[in-house]
Amino acid sequence: MASSTISGNVGGASFSGALVQCLNVATKVILFAAADASGNFSFTGLGAGTYIISASFLSYVYYLSVQVVADGVSTFSGINLTPTALSASNFNTQI
Repeated sequence: MASSTISGNVGGASFSGALVQCLNVATKVILFAAADASGNFSFTGLGAGTYIISASFLSYVYYLSVQVVADGVSTFSGINLTPTALSASNFNTQI
């Protein structure tokens, strides 16, 4: 069965261990991954669909989410999330 891969970075080595979430918009299933020592993350085996990728780190840093439309076949890389301060106003609008 064909599948997509989504990978990227959460801000470099300073954010090693950040928790990255991959939400399937249609099914509401969330996958989790930890950023590696360089801040990289990867989700493999994804079917076709729309995914929202976001991340958090140490409860005070929040990464703006990005939306990726996967085709169930291709690899989507270079998804770079931008760190920002966590606040009620940006938390509710990004997820």
